[in-house]
Amino acid sequence: GWSGTPGQSTFVRYGSIHPLSGRTDGSTCTPDRDVSKRIQVTIVGPTPHATLAYSQQFIDALCGKRITTPTRVTLQPIYLDQDGELDRDDTVKPSVFMVRHIFGVDTTPISQP
Repeated sequence: GWSGTPGQSTFVRYGSIHPLSGRTDGSTCTPDRDVSKRIQVTIVGPTPHATLAYSQQFIDALCGKRITTPTRVTLQPIYLDQDGELDRDDTVKPSVFMVRHIFGVDTTPISQP
């Protein structure tokens, strides 16, 4: 978002991640189970060009990479689809632009010795 006065300051690019459909082989209370989910990533920018550029940078950074935490490993995220076209949000002033992408993510616990 804007780092100061909207439209007069630097826009700090950002994205938000939202879980969509998927499956687990356990419950929410047992995070040590395998998970296969679809996620939506929404990228927001100050102009159409900047938003599409940020969006491509995000895709390039995420795809083909393995994400590892101390207790889990994630297979390479798979880019599935762009969810709609570039949208303009006129509910804020000045307007911002956003694009949504759908990824598939599979994660499993790291085996403990």
